[in-house]
Amino acid sequence: RQQQQQQQVAAHQAQQHQHQQAQHPPQRTNPPAQHQARPQQAPQQRLPMASRVKSDLKYPALEHHDVVVRGEQSYGPLDKMNIISGVDIAQLETPGSWAPDLGEETRIIAAYRAQEEERARREEEQAKRAQEEKQRQEESAKRRQLEEESRLAREKRSAEIEEQERRLEMEAAEARRRVDEAERRVSELKVDGEAGNTVISEQQATLLSDTVAGAAGG
Repeated sequence: RQQQQQQQVAAHQAQQHQHQQAQHPPQRTNPPAQHQARPQQAPQQRLPMASRVKSDLKYPALEHHDVVVRGEQSYGPLDKMNIISGVDIAQLETPGSWAPDLGEETRIIAAYRAQEEERARREEEQAKRAQEEKQRQEESAKRRQLEEESRLAREKRSAEIEEQERRLEMEAAEARRRVDEAERRVSELKVDGEAGNTVISEQQATLLSDTVAGAAGG
């Protein structure tokens, strides 16, 4: 019976060991092939530049600095310009999950359109202000021209009036002189008549009086 109990214990332990192995498989002692460092290739066995970069790149959005660093780690020192110039964008692999950020593109377009609308609005306001300023200047120039023409007309009319008044004064002075001369002649004729030197008739005296009156009236 003791031997039977030992066999049962051994069977139970073997069953537990199999159950543990099913739950926790033994870990691999050697790393996967993709995690192992790639051996350095000889210069004569290197692929063309575009192929080497394509085989090393997984995403096309890597920066140029990352391309250079990855290339140097895999193939030794490489020239940055040769790597970048040798990359053919059409040959690069694009992950299926990659998609452009349309929201960002929409925001950029909206911001650009807003800037264009603001610039157009400022230009329109500036043109409107310039047109208003030009109209004000034209109205001011027209008003100054009318004022100048009115001033010249007033000065001309004033000069004409002064000239007319001066002419009338000269004519009045000439008329007074003629009256004085006629009165003096009449007075002299009367004195000479009383002295007996000159005798004039009543008709001549009347004629002289009319002449004096006409001169005074003129």
